[in-house]
Amino acid sequence: MIDILYAPAQPFVWHPLRACIPACIFFLFAILLFARRDSSARFVPFLLAITGAVWILFGLNELVAKRHGWDIRVDLLFLWPSVLLLSLVAFTLGIIRIFERKQKENANSPSRTTFLRPHLKSDACGANATICNRYE
Repeated sequence: MIDILYAPAQPFVWHPLRACIPACIFFLFAILLFARRDSSARFVPFLLAITGAVWILFGLNELVAKRHGWDIRVDLLFLWPSVLLLSLVAFTLGIIRIFERKQKENANSPSRTTFLRPHLKSDACGANATICNRYE
């Protein structure tokens, strides 16, 4: 059980620059969600950016450990599970947020609305689709 938890840490232990890879991925993921300009869900991009910063701090911790030659790493007992948990939560929420947005965009697509309900118009009748004159 312990091996399952700490096995993903092995590529990063004693290799501090490798922690920049997930940090960059989380920062790019955060920028992608910030660029959508959806003000209703700013928590997820901030969480992704914080996770990227945590990975940078994890890399700095590995750099210090490597420079001092610390072989017994008690700090990893506490640090790695928190980094892993934060990364899993942030990544999962980010993926959910992307798919929620795509479902909303597909549901509000004007081509789909006019195809399914030709008597509903969204452009001429305002933001909400309302029943307009069918006999125009």
